[in-house]
Amino acid sequence: MKRVMCGFIVILLSGFFGLTLAESANFSGNWQGTWSSFFGSSGGLTSSITQAGSVLSGTVDVRNTDCGDFLGLKLTGTVSGNTASFQASTVCPLDNSVNELRFTSAVLFGNSMAGNYSLFSDGEPWDAGDFNFSRPAGKLISRYRLYNPNNFHHHYTTELNEYNTLGTIGWIQEGISCRLYDGFATIGAVETVPYYRLYNPNTFEHHWTTDANEYNVLGARGWTQEGVDGYVFASQVSGSEPLYRLYNPNDGLHHWTMDTNERTILIGNGFIDEGVACYVFP
Repeated sequence: MKRVMCGFIVILLSGFFGLTLAESANFSGNWQGTWSSFFGSSGGLTSSITQAGSVLSGTVDVRNTDCGDFLGLKLTGTVSGNTASFQASTVCPLDNSVNELRFTSAVLFGNSMAGNYSLFSDGEPWDAGDFNFSRPAGKLISRYRLYNPNNFHHHYTTELNEYNTLGTIGWIQEGISCRLYDGFATIGAVETVPYYRLYNPNTFEHHWTTDANEYNVLGARGWTQEGVDGYVFASQVSGSEPLYRLYNPNDGLHHWTMDTNERTILIGNGFIDEGVACYVFP
């Protein structure tokens, strides 16, 4: 008799191109929850999800299955409106059967998600049940700015260790540039959107965008996709201010600032004004 996983779930939610508003619910984040089989089994779930447009990716940990605990399983899926479908697969070490978990009707309610799953073992239906997830509400964190006088690059990071390390190797530390959220948040019924970070290994520059299409197109052109760097607002909410994006046609570099005076000066020096990148907090 085959030993199979009786429940496991994964969610993935989660110039160039301008700012686009999210068309789908935001499934990105770090999730924790449980699965329950209709046949009486149950266990824990942990998942880290990234959503780029309607495409989900990430990992999931599934515990207390008939095959043991599974950690770091790859998740893939899609989102339509407020509902996601995703799947993951693994091999049971007890009998080498291939177990595939399919999750459907995964509906998002703020920081909670619930849906159904079905398990297939070597292609045959084997188990069914449901799951639920929750994620912690995001909190405001500092985003630091640095300047490299050797290549004229600015860099932005939410990692204090990165900020301090770069400060010891020639980067000028310019302090806190703004504040943004470290997870999904809602203000006045307006939800945050992911702020993606990329790295170009040829030019050594970083780039940030809320546009999932820009993130994916640049990834296809050789940029390293570094995931979600924080969460921002695509429209203005109480307490937020615009983060402006500019482009230097002479060296191909972008610049981001909340300072309207700096923005005006850079435009006067030949930078192209690309408007509001997103809304953040001083």
